[in-house]
Amino acid sequence: MVGDEGYETGSNFYFRKGRFYGYINSSMTNEANYAAGHAVAKVLMDRIETDERAILGLDWLPIEGLIGDSLAFFKADAMSLDFLTNTMFGNYMMGEHKIRVFMTIRSDDAEAESIFKEFQVYGNEYADKVEIVSVDGNDVALTDWGGDFYDGVVQIGSTIVGVTNVEGRDLAVTSMTQMIASLQ
Repeated sequence: MVGDEGYETGSNFYFRKGRFYGYINSSMTNEANYAAGHAVAKVLMDRIETDERAILGLDWLPIEGLIGDSLAFFKADAMSLDFLTNTMFGNYMMGEHKIRVFMTIRSDDAEAESIFKEFQVYGNEYADKVEIVSVDGNDVALTDWGGDFYDGVVQIGSTIVGVTNVEGRDLAVTSMTQMIASLQ
């Protein structure tokens, strides 16, 4: 193990020390790359001083249904969207379905509202359709990406929460309903 926590999958190394994450992607899985990846991860973690501050975003997502090793934080360009920064992702089991959820907490309601509107602009430009549906009294932007795949996003105060690449409109609405309920 490298740092406070760490694991590897194939040629990828994931590790954390204090509130800092590290990730190394080797080009191939072999003994030489494993040794090099492990050595680089160790050197990086050894250079980071212990920092007891909370990991940004780690406590944002609801715990129920969360698949523990699925968490990922994007400082910039989450989902390749330049307006989506400081965003935590996690996979959830919702019934028989694995759903990818994202959340970001902004400095105020106005900033979150701006991001909510950016999702709609982006969807209207690139997707088949964006519709606003009411889920428990909240406006949810549902984006139909064609081929029966949907994203959903909602703004609740300074929080943006959404689901991405969900198969089917009904499952997207159900997933958003569960996420909204978990926030209240």
